[in-house]
Amino acid sequence: MFCPNCDSQAGEGAAFCSACGTRLAQEQPVKAKNPVGYSALAFHPELLAAVAGRRQSARKFWRGVIPVPFLLLTIAGFVSSDVGLPLGMVVGGFFSLLIGAFYLYDGYSTQHDRPWEGVVVNKYARERVRQGNDKYDNHIETQTYFEYHLEFRTAAGEKKEIMERDSARRYYDYFRVGDYVRYHPQLNNFYEKYDKSRDKYLICPVCGKESKASLDRCKYCHNILVK
Repeated sequence: MFCPNCDSQAGEGAAFCSACGTRLAQEQPVKAKNPVGYSALAFHPELLAAVAGRRQSARKFWRGVIPVPFLLLTIAGFVSSDVGLPLGMVVGGFFSLLIGAFYLYDGYSTQHDRPWEGVVVNKYARERVRQGNDKYDNHIETQTYFEYHLEFRTAAGEKKEIMERDSARRYYDYFRVGDYVRYHPQLNNFYEKYDKSRDKYLICPVCGKESKASLDRCKYCHNILVK
């Protein structure tokens, strides 16, 4: 840094010139709010620790849920002659095994997931119909819902897809056809847009909620935003 009055060299961060006493203007670092390019923050230790903590909590929850069907239906079979103890144990054990299988598969797929980069090639909405019992009069009712699909073509030529339902359409609204995207498996199913220069909001890689692009941290969980 040089003094604008006498051209003497001043120390880095000095407030006044040591030669003539002139106040020195402090250079402010330019910070890109919405940069173009993939961010190294996706591998920030604080962010990875936050994601690991959430995943650990989820694993503890599901480990506690696994024996619940077996215990409940075993008790029901013991106290009810309509169900019977053997049938209650068999049915309860079956549902507990299903939950356990899902738990193991989810853990395996998370550990073996791989990052990829690609481009959004298509997005579309599809109306679906489902039937269920009305909770008030037990009549079968027909409900409609929407599926929102995003299709990607990776750099290796593979096809990837995101499917969201009803109002949970965060990525469908966030991405445009032609956007370049990187998938980060180390985060919570997080897809980062390469060009964020036009974005008014960013998706939190931990909780998945939207925060203003001008912020450095999520307004909800206060974790780092990838930008």
